[in-house]
Amino acid sequence: MNLSYKFIILLALFSSRCLSEKTYKFPKEKFGNPLAKLLSSILIDFYSENSIEVDITRSAEDQKNQFIQSGILNEVLCDVNAKIPVRLEDYKLTRERYPRIFNIFIVDSYQSFRRILYTNKTDAFDYRGFYTVVLTSLHQNYTELVRRILQDCWDFYIINVNVITYDPSDSEKAFMYTYFPYTPDHCGKVKPIIYEIFSKEFFRKKNEIFPDKVGNFYGCNLTIGTFDFPPYMMIHHLENGTLFSGFEGVVTRVLGKRLHFSLTLKTCNDRWGRVEGENSTGLSGMILRGEINFTLGAFSFSFSHYGMMDSSIPYHATPLTLLVPPGKPYTPMQKLLLPLRYIIWSCLGACFVISAIVVSFAKILAPHRRTFIFGPGNHYPFINTINVFLGGSLSVVPRRNFARYILILWIFMSLVIRSSYQGTLFSVNEGSEECLSC
Repeated sequence: MNLSYKFIILLALFSSRCLSEKTYKFPKEKFGNPLAKLLSSILIDFYSENSIEVDITRSAEDQKNQFIQSGILNEVLCDVNAKIPVRLEDYKLTRERYPRIFNIFIVDSYQSFRRILYTNKTDAFDYRGFYTVVLTSLHQNYTELVRRILQDCWDFYIINVNVITYDPSDSEKAFMYTYFPYTPDHCGKVKPIIYEIFSKEFFRKKNEIFPDKVGNFYGCNLTIGTFDFPPYMMIHHLENGTLFSGFEGVVTRVLGKRLHFSLTLKTCNDRWGRVEGENSTGLSGMILRGEINFTLGAFSFSFSHYGMMDSSIPYHATPLTLLVPPGKPYTPMQKLLLPLRYIIWSCLGACFVISAIVVSFAKILAPHRRTFIFGPGNHYPFINTINVFLGGSLSVVPRRNFARYILILWIFMSLVIRSSYQGTLFSVNEGSEECLSC
């Protein structure tokens, strides 16, 4: 019997040991990972020089890749050595007052990348910001994976983005991919290129980490959505093309010459339209659906537009002078009644009317009941009500509990009303002597 118990105990210990080894057999990460070294160089050379904080958001498909990402992060934080504050977040971001500008995404698949970009609201990220996507898993079709990630970025007009991944032929190297949407060979397309090669802790090509990608459109055609709206935009249809004039028309012509792009005009009868998501109309709906590249037409700032699209920097400002005619001076009655609103005066009048009715009704009551309400010796209750409201004193105070309770309530209300009235009256007399709204 004892032998069988020992056998069962040994078998249980052996099984639990095997299960624990199977469950907690974590991949061991050593320092020297090329992705970690490349990311550390980007953090030190660019992010620390241009920002006071960087947001690192990560997402993984399974637990193994989470541990791999943790190892890369440990090495990066060790190399950076507090040169820039880093905020680590999961793909479900906390809501911030301002969109995130300097971002690093650590992902292991295309689904992980989409989970970060699409799970959060549109105001979580500033699409004009700078993005580094770290692909920690090497897939067979990794070039197609990089292209899909960059294509999603282009769909959101995220231009300043780099994707770093392993070199499939050399584990000591890392590639940095990016795309140029406008080149002499194509317009508005995503064709990933190996922009930089990182080997032995050095960049091979020594390129700028985030180059200017829209400084030259190489004669590409852009679609503009606008309408005739003098003096901001005036459209003239000529035999050899369309001429834009007005404030925004001149800006459009100058930009076209400076950045080397041509224009195709699209107009809309609904003008600015309404911003209602997929049901947006007018030029707002056209730009949200991707039918035009940009729009002009004296757009004013509004919260509905702010939540869906960005505005340009101000390029035209004019001083505004308001001429307001002088109003009539306050009359003595207006100065007397102005500190309190009409609803408060109405309530006060109702209180005095109710007091007068109660006093009149109490005269027909028995003396002991009238004494219970007003107290003994109170021969002029209505006059005493007005006296207490104006801050006067009583020669005879009530000695019954109910009468004292009524008196305390009335004194407290009168104190609040008088203090509010006097404070507001002082502010009115201290301000303008003219009534502009009369």
